[in-house]
Amino acid sequence: DGVEGTPENKERAVGEAMTARAIALSYYQGLGPPDLCCLTKLFVRAWLPMETSVPPVGYYHWVVGADCSCPAAVSTYIDALVRAQRRPQWYASGEYKVTKA
Repeated sequence: DGVEGTPENKERAVGEAMTARAIALSYYQGLGPPDLCCLTKLFVRAWLPMETSVPPVGYYHWVVGADCSCPAAVSTYIDALVRAQRRPQWYASGEYKVTKA
């Protein structure tokens, strides 16, 4: 369920990383903390794909040195993350899809 080459942390509740970062922002001086990238993923079953009983899962990682000066650069980074999403094994019952970034 991870992204190839990117160490991800799993949230206990979707959005908790953004809340913690917002609280901690006042403690940083200078350039501030690294950029936070949050992804919400949903497990889509190979069978019964319309089943929505599985809740979405939040993942986050820190980014240093990414170009955030324009929306196109951020979009390119997120597109690269989605494309690097690990594919399930052949025997898996489904896969994780990025639903929100």
